Amino acid sequence: MSFFIDASEQEAFDLIVDYFRVRRMKILDSSSPSYIRAEFGSWTSISPDNARGEVEVEIKGKNGGSYANLSLRFLKEFVAALIIAVFGTLLLCILMWWRVMRDSARIDPADMGNFLFRVNLVTFGLSAILFAVTVGLVAYSTSVTRQRFVRELSAFVQSLAAKSD
Repeated sequence: MSFFIDASEQEAFDLIVDYFRVRRMKILDSSSPSYIRAEFGSWTSISPDNARGEVEVEIKGKNGGSYANLSLRFLKEFVAALIIAVFGTLLLCILMWWRVMRDSARIDPADMGNFLFRVNLVTFGLSAILFAVTVGLVAYSTSVTRQRFVRELSAFVQSLAAKSD
């Protein structure tokens, strides 16, 4: 996303840094007046519009103002979801095989192959559902967070334009 700020590069840089600080974002890297990288969101909050991510802002002076190019990344959020899904799947596999060991004494040896096939099929199906739900929830959360972040930043930039008139 790119937007125009009616200010010099240094002023635009200072305004965006101030905005990030007001939102309690951790500034990871910056190079005045052209680059800012900050971290936002929280893993402790269970809110769909507060996914953890990073934003990179490149500021370039042009046409008597500055253009700010935004890049939002949510890699850490997806990696955390993947780790949760993998551990959930491992727990599911352990529980299903525990059930197999518990019930194997009651199963007729001739039906054991069919029983194991059904257990594996259920385990695979539940694992696929677990992965789909986990990735879907994270994708929804990052999408809502991205929309909120862009909406708030756009409102902030528009308020600057209104104050300068």
